Amino acid sequence: RFVLRLKRAELALRSMWRLLRRDMRAADRPMHSLRLHVHALRQLVFAIEEHTVAYACHERATTLAVQLEAAASPLELRAAHSAFLDEVEARFCVHAAGLPTANVLSALLGLPLKLERELLDLARVDEQAVQLDPVAAVAWQRLVLSSRRQLAFLCNALATSQSTFAGIAAAAVPQQLP
Repeated sequence: RFVLRLKRAELALRSMWRLLRRDMRAADRPMHSLRLHVHALRQLVFAIEEHTVAYACHERATTLAVQLEAAASPLELRAAHSAFLDEVEARFCVHAAGLPTANVLSALLGLPLKLERELLDLARVDEQAVQLDPVAAVAWQRLVLSSRRQLAFLCNALATSQSTFAGIAAAAVPQQLP
């Protein structure tokens, strides 16, 4: 489930980035702030994905392969595989003790999906406009500010956890909030 959530967040961010690059080239402040925020979210999700792939697919999978080759019986095979699953579960907080961190990760990966829905709703409203009117500009600014605050809150929560994602989250905390 974690990897699927990660992929869904990545796809939502790619979709938003394409929309912001192609269809909304206006240089006004709300759009620029939104582009910067989506870029920061993309970097965070890509860092989490990199961390996940590097650990589960390379580091632990290599160790598992060595242990499986060295196994002399089906019991040793099962023990090696169980140890692999236990380590991956512990690393990615998919066990009972990691539930608070898993909830923060889930909310963090849900943020791009929520932002994409809101962005598409606002884009439909503004698609006829050549330039943002003041009311639309305020709506865009509120969208960005709300999402940035949520991101900062979730990154702070994850950064203070005992998770292996703490370092990634600490580096991703937005520096300034208006």
